[in-house]
Amino acid sequence: MLEIQFKIPYHIGVAGQALQWVGRINGSEMTFNLKPDDANYYWSLLLSVPGESTAELIYSYRVVQGDSIIRTEPPLVPHSLRLSLAQGETSGRIAIDDRWIDTTAEHRMSDAPLAELLGRTDLSRLRIPSFDTGSGDVFLIHSFQEYKGELLVVGADPSIGAWYPEKGLTLALSRKGYLLQFPKRVATEYKLVWRLPSGEVRWELGENRYYQPDDDGIFTFGHLDLPHFEGAEPMHRQLTGTAVPLFSLRGRHTQGVGDFTAATELLDWMQRTGQSVLQLLPIYDTTFTRTDRDSYPYSAITTYGIHPIYLDLRALPGFAEAPEKEEWLRTARALEAEPKVQFAKVLRFKEEVIECLFQRWNERPKSRQFSHFFRTEQAQLLPYALFCAIRDRYPDTLVAHYPYYAEVLLSWEKDKSYLGENLEEAVLRCAFVQYHLYKQLGQLVEEAHKRGILIKGDLPIGVARNSVDVWVEPHLFHLHLDAGSPPDAFSPTGQDWGFPTYNWAEMEREGFAWWRRRLQSMSRHFDALRIDHILGFFRIWSIPAGSGDASLGWYVPALGYTAEEVSGVADFCNRDEQGLYHPLMEPQQRKRYALLSHELKQKIAALSDDYYHHRNESLWRETALKRLTKVMTASDILLCAEDLGVLPKSIQEVLSSLELLSLEVLRMPKCLGKRFVEPQDIPWLSVLTTGTHDMASLRAWWASLSNSERQELAELYHFTDEVTPRGLVKALLREPRALLLILPLQDWFTLTGYGAEIDPQDEQVNIPEDPRHVWNYRVPLPR
Repeated sequence: MLEIQFKIPYHIGVAGQALQWVGRINGSEMTFNLKPDDANYYWSLLLSVPGESTAELIYSYRVVQGDSIIRTEPPLVPHSLRLSLAQGETSGRIAIDDRWIDTTAEHRMSDAPLAELLGRTDLSRLRIPSFDTGSGDVFLIHSFQEYKGELLVVGADPSIGAWYPEKGLTLALSRKGYLLQFPKRVATEYKLVWRLPSGEVRWELGENRYYQPDDDGIFTFGHLDLPHFEGAEPMHRQLTGTAVPLFSLRGRHTQGVGDFTAATELLDWMQRTGQSVLQLLPIYDTTFTRTDRDSYPYSAITTYGIHPIYLDLRALPGFAEAPEKEEWLRTARALEAEPKVQFAKVLRFKEEVIECLFQRWNERPKSRQFSHFFRTEQAQLLPYALFCAIRDRYPDTLVAHYPYYAEVLLSWEKDKSYLGENLEEAVLRCAFVQYHLYKQLGQLVEEAHKRGILIKGDLPIGVARNSVDVWVEPHLFHLHLDAGSPPDAFSPTGQDWGFPTYNWAEMEREGFAWWRRRLQSMSRHFDALRIDHILGFFRIWSIPAGSGDASLGWYVPALGYTAEEVSGVADFCNRDEQGLYHPLMEPQQRKRYALLSHELKQKIAALSDDYYHHRNESLWRETALKRLTKVMTASDILLCAEDLGVLPKSIQEVLSSLELLSLEVLRMPKCLGKRFVEPQDIPWLSVLTTGTHDMASLRAWWASLSNSERQELAELYHFTDEVTPRGLVKALLREPRALLLILPLQDWFTLTGYGAEIDPQDEQVNIPEDPRHVWNYRVPLPR
């Protein structure tokens, strides 16, 4: 039997809080509580692994209070060890002198997908530390970079060079850093030495280190501080990129809307301008009404199926030899000549061509590649395909009135039909479309990686009420509530997005499997993700479904007030299903507010301040930590938060502790009293941008600024020449201030003047306060 003794120093001074070990042992998830010493400083845990000679451990530590997570190590950089009994042994003990892993931007820069772009070794590709009970003591040096040349241990004992660097012991680099394994269990002084490829030797700065082996003879795994060498401090390098809605792109052969081929053509320009990230808005299918209402990319009917509108028809089998080819190309050219995306017309045209080509393809034997895709994608493809079949059979019918998914699935499995109608062709058509969409997306990703460019996707916070997910797993949603946002700078009356809110309690009971599947699915094709409205993991603004009035909402979860607590001002609160009251975000908008006494106005102000800024802070922080730590460990994809809007105080603390990149928009400072985001307020682990698809373009925003505001920006960001939008972009490119600088494509145009003849107001992709807005922005036609 293998026994593993953990010991970690961590001071906890709050009664009721404790340290917890959470992770996997040989693939099995486990959680253990550690025991403190009398001073609540050293915490220990003895694990027994009966019947196993080897234990692979992937784990983290966290501070808990009851069921609440108070603090956690970064979830994507867990401790990783492979331990085993020495050959011939049937039992043994290993001591782990552990250390809490603190957050640092270096973790993200040393792992995929950023490491290679930053000129670093991708440590995630290296082996995890592996030892047996017969090994000499080993110490891990948490290094975030590979030292060019060699890292050595040189010390007084002859086994480590007798202070001669040329006789020192070379350290091995692992996934977690350099490993120092002493050849002999003998006390000795030592230092770490960096031998450069040129042969130059640099000794670490500071006092000598000292190794003192324990007398018990038990193999010990411990940790050492990172050495400091002259001239070895890593230089921070900023990566740049472009954010663009796929539908807006124009290519050499686009057919009225952008597609993956057009995005591939964009890569050439990005490579020439030294960019590293292509960020796309959501690409998933929104088809339900087949009208312009379906243009809203954040209202997807699926978290799996890509929108058929993004198919490059020319790449479909049979297109080149189709007798209708010239007619199709004439229609495509006419749609391409439009200044805006004619969403419904383009979709109708593409569906007609797809149907024609599919029918001809369906008469022929299927390729092995398609058969493999159809077979391996069944778990997510089939629910989506059956949904599309039911949607097309019952047009204008809401999902709430669809037959139950289980009923349709059972009928499909029996004879591939439903109520006497064969569904096989409809399912096969859907698979045909998705096969070619994923193939074209894969070609984009492959070409991007050849050029050293990452593809960043967009993870919407919600799904449409009429969607596959609501149909298949309705228990995961609160269908009586809509998600939205409270009144803010974007919309004085708030926003009702029309999405059902999540039944988080049910999701937690299922281990957040729905979210984890979603992340894993997107990780197959994207290198990074923007998490839309990450505030939804803290709390979501919940609005009675069908009301259409976001001001009637309240936060969930939240600690509301009782009727007694809001006595006299209950009309300035919204009441939830439990009968608790939640103060209005903007109570002065109610007509009766002006008639209230000064005392009642003061009471409303006090309740509102308490509710939004104090009473719920701990709840929101603990809620976000619980949800995000479980969800984000489903993949090692680079996660970037969209943390705009009415922010809880804990937002930066949570994002920092989980090493999630924040979003910093120049015109939306998070520090009160400032007009712009100032350079000193930008965390390195962030995405810096001039704007988002919900905002006016840089040119339009600039036109709204006064001369004094423009001058303030020029002084903050050290413009060197013109005080113009172009001067701002040049200044942001010149001085790195964030790990990623990603600008909307329209804002990149300010460097060249492309599209300058277009009214700047027409460059805005979305108007969030307009629920009927059509997402039809298109890159200007060349003059």
